[in-house]
Amino acid sequence: MIDPVSEIKGKLDIVDVVGGYVQLKKMGRNYKGLCPFHSEKSPSFVVSTEKQICHCFGCNKGGDIFTFVQEIEGATFTEALKTLADRAGVKLDDKKMSGVRVTKDERDEFFKAHLLAADFYKSQLWDTEEGGKVLQYLYRRGLKDEMIKAWKLGFAPDAYDALYPMLLKEGVGKDCLLKSGLASTKKIGGGDIFDKFRLRLMFPIMNSRGQVCGFGGRALKSDQQPKYLNSPENVIYDKSSILYGFFKAKDAIKKQDKVILVEGYFDVLIPHQFGFDNVVATCGTALTEKQVKLVKRLTENVYSCFDGDEAGFEASKRAYDVLAGEGVVLKTINLNGGSKDPADRIMNGGVEGFASDVEGAKDFLLHYVDRLLKTCDYKTASGLTKLIGMALPLYAKMSPVLQEYYLKDLSLKIGVGVEALKNEISILKLNSRHPARRNKGEAKDEDRIKFDSEEVLLSLLMSSPDLLEEIGDDLSEEDFTHERKSIYKKLLDNYNSGRLSNDYTEFFTEFGDDIAKRFLILAVYIADKYQGFGELDLKLEVKYLAEKVRVRGRRSVLDGLKKEIGEAELKGDKVKLLDLLDRYQNLLLK
Repeated sequence: MIDPVSEIKGKLDIVDVVGGYVQLKKMGRNYKGLCPFHSEKSPSFVVSTEKQICHCFGCNKGGDIFTFVQEIEGATFTEALKTLADRAGVKLDDKKMSGVRVTKDERDEFFKAHLLAADFYKSQLWDTEEGGKVLQYLYRRGLKDEMIKAWKLGFAPDAYDALYPMLLKEGVGKDCLLKSGLASTKKIGGGDIFDKFRLRLMFPIMNSRGQVCGFGGRALKSDQQPKYLNSPENVIYDKSSILYGFFKAKDAIKKQDKVILVEGYFDVLIPHQFGFDNVVATCGTALTEKQVKLVKRLTENVYSCFDGDEAGFEASKRAYDVLAGEGVVLKTINLNGGSKDPADRIMNGGVEGFASDVEGAKDFLLHYVDRLLKTCDYKTASGLTKLIGMALPLYAKMSPVLQEYYLKDLSLKIGVGVEALKNEISILKLNSRHPARRNKGEAKDEDRIKFDSEEVLLSLLMSSPDLLEEIGDDLSEEDFTHERKSIYKKLLDNYNSGRLSNDYTEFFTEFGDDIAKRFLILAVYIADKYQGFGELDLKLEVKYLAEKVRVRGRRSVLDGLKKEIGEAELKGDKVKLLDLLDRYQNLLLK
């Protein structure tokens, strides 16, 4: 029996659904209109009848018909389902709803599958020769046997049928295997399935009750993409409400009245091993309101210790914004000794070094203002305007008492009176309540999806594979970065073997849900951007993008060779130096 979600999608066109709320205009293959979720003057909200999705390239909101109705009506999924079922003329009797409603039995099956999988991966780590090699890697990273066992770390072998046959024998259904992401299939509805996690170090993710509800799998080969493959969201795993390590850390968080937020799995494991057992990680996502509410039940003293690069600082900034909305003050830990992350700091700087960094944590807002003072020439009118524009939005969500406290500090540093600063904040708040922006917010730069040349080129080639002929041998997979190498190789292999398909779900199965979703949005983007391009224009565009990718790829290789040449010179390795110089010269001549 067809499930109600698929039945409704089969009867309703997303253009008709969205058109009931947004005035749409046909633009090439897509439809376009002003976004209903944020204020804008030029339309950036695109609806694709071909892909049956909508997406705003200003605020990054969108999805299928259910996501759209949930967002615009403020409805739950069940409410959106009933609304759209009425519109589609689909009767939702108990029999049909049983396929949608999450039952206790269904949740139990998912938990059973994950527990069995965790035990399987654990045995593969400890009881196999290949697992022994992974153990050596964990030892090199600084982990001891007790930690590895306590956190149930495991190993997914390099096989397509190592896990799922066992789970099937244990009574786990095929539908559960696919929805949980423990197994995958090459074709939707196809009979053949295979293990999704292969040749990976496995990190079980537990909910606040200690039940395994998902996995993070780290690649074990340098050319394996993506580096981290994560479980998709399902009936027991909502990544926006789970923090890695929270089950282990919650008692310490409550006792110490403090939580430390980090980015990665090892940044949780290494600190816990050395006694810092109030550390949790955001599992590769930005901090969410649900996660804040989770820790707020135990403490309101939150410290961030994200990676020491610019991306890590921006992560702290986003965390501050979410925490401020919940009335929580954030402190940020600056790692000394040139350390890139907490694990690196402890392994190289010792427990005392990290403890000292934690003790010296600084109020994030004061830290942020100090950074702005170094980059903005606030003694000039333009510099002062820039500083105020970047700083004051972070004060707007504060209580009056906290706002007064922090504004006094800012006033002393920049020589502007507290009342003048308050007036600026009032203007900010007034603008956010303006009738033209009621229930909406301006699209933030960080919300906008930005696509680079590699992604646009790959998406163009996927939509029109014949354009690969325009590139010829001018481009190779090595010119791309990260998982794009594998995507380009697969695209080229499929074209050369005649296996052409624009089924994004099938094509991106091995690359993970996040990448598949991004390229689906990319397909909508290029259909809109290149709608007026003729055949010749598209060929020229592909050649232009390919050259950009090739040049950037070559520049990256040259930079790497320069670094190696410098190291060879320092070591006095003449043989290696001559080889590197030869490779460098040959690359320059290409």
